[in-house]
Amino acid sequence: MHIEHTPQSMCQVTWPEGALRLNLIPMNRHAARGNGVGVGYASVRPEGILSNSIADLVGIVGLNLNGCPETPRICWDNREHHFWDGFQGAFEPRNVVVNAPTAEMTDDKRVATVGYYYIANLVKTSVEWRIQESDDAEIPLLWDTRISIENLSNRILRNYVHFFACYHAAATNHYWGTEGAITPCSSGGFHAVADSEQQARLQASPYHAHCERYRGEEEIHFSRYHRPVLMSACRPWFNGARHLILVQPETCAALVTWMNQARDYMIRPRNYDLGVGEMFTSRIRHLIARVENEHDLRDLWTGFEEYLSTASGGSGAQSD
Repeated sequence: MHIEHTPQSMCQVTWPEGALRLNLIPMNRHAARGNGVGVGYASVRPEGILSNSIADLVGIVGLNLNGCPETPRICWDNREHHFWDGFQGAFEPRNVVVNAPTAEMTDDKRVATVGYYYIANLVKTSVEWRIQESDDAEIPLLWDTRISIENLSNRILRNYVHFFACYHAAATNHYWGTEGAITPCSSGGFHAVADSEQQARLQASPYHAHCERYRGEEEIHFSRYHRPVLMSACRPWFNGARHLILVQPETCAALVTWMNQARDYMIRPRNYDLGVGEMFTSRIRHLIARVENEHDLRDLWTGFEEYLSTASGGSGAQSD
């Protein structure tokens, strides 16, 4: 595995099976030209409604697996927005300064770590990607995203949620449904949550007002997941496999898709509120894998649980 900095001011991680590109510069037009997603600042429509439907492209913006066509139009783990009771903003995390970017290799050259942090509305968010070579021939790529969020303000942020976007070319998304099946996500604004309490919290949140403001003709749907897993269809640029996102259950507020062009996730503190000076951490796993049925999903989920237990010091997936 190798890290290099490209002429487009991006970081590229290469390994025997391909290459992954990350952009840490807000509004990097080189990144936009490279993956077909435009960039744009927030604007105001004639009726006075804020409009910013285009990502700033801070995140994973390119993936090439050897022998496959380039993955089109991606921006994964892209900071989007955050909400709490009483908050009236929208896209504050977008386009803020990226601080302390890092890109390092382990001594054995098998793991690359890339990270940065930003501060929006007196909330500090630190993001780290841990990209590793897989020991499983059926998984050509696996990386874990670690997100830590700290309240720097002097007030409690009640029912705090933070939204990360994973854009892609419009196509059917799937989730791990309550019946255990690989289930298509509905079109429009689709949300999969753990239970009725989480749905009620989101519907009472300024997040829901934000969705109503921007949804246009799209409908907002809620469903229940068996485990918080989103996935693509089988695609040629993944060599016939799928892109999957697995979210730590204790910090998952929802899995979200919009208009079939995003596989997004929302994270939250374990007790929902973010106290003064408090911080919480959420872990998200991305991988490319062949998944055909529930048995395959369970195998991948077991591996994720083992990682969560190790990451939390062996105390189990319920603890940081």
